[in-house]
Amino acid sequence: MNTERIVVPTIAAAYLASGLGDKPPPAQATTPQTVDVRAAKSDIGLGQTVTVEALQRQTWPAVRYGVSSLTTIQK
Repeated sequence: MNTERIVVPTIAAAYLASGLGDKPPPAQATTPQTVDVRAAKSDIGLGQTVTVEALQRQTWPAVRYGVSSLTTIQK
C-alpha cells in the first residue's frame, strides 16, 4: 500500500509536468477597427443650431460607435 501512495502521485506529477513545457505562441497584437465620427468642438448650447464648423472629425474604436452617432455630413 505504501508503494501505491508513492507511485501514483509520482506518475501524476510527471504527467502534469510534461505539459508545462508546451507554451502557446504569443498572441499577435491586432489593431482595433476604427470609424470616423463627428464630434462637437465645444459645448453646444440648448437651442443652438449645429453647423459644420461646430463639428470636428475624430477616430473612435468601432466598438464604441453607436447607431445614433453622426458619421457623415451632407450639405
